[in-house]
Amino acid sequence: AYAAGEAPILKFGTGITAASLTVTTTPSGNSLIITDGIEGDQIVLDYSLLNSNYGVKKVQFSDGSSLAFEDLVTMKDQLLEIKNSTGTFGNDTL
Repeated sequence: AYAAGEAPILKFGTGITAASLTVTTTPSGNSLIITDGIEGDQIVLDYSLLNSNYGVKKVQFSDGSSLAFEDLVTMKDQLLEIKNSTGTFGNDTL
């Protein structure tokens, strides 16, 4: 956790871009998991979805671009929408 007024930043090195990130949640739904497309690489932002004093305020890339925490949550929500597709009897296009 961090104190009020602090704005922790997670900085990624060369070769990692916003497009290479995937954002999901832990099974409990309390924490964000960020993966960068490289097998075995992941960062867990513990309890970041429960309390605004956990996690980071933004992630920054080596080219200077960044994503706010809210952007990471949006990425997670978009992925969950894709994963939660439901089919019906007969042929479906998902």
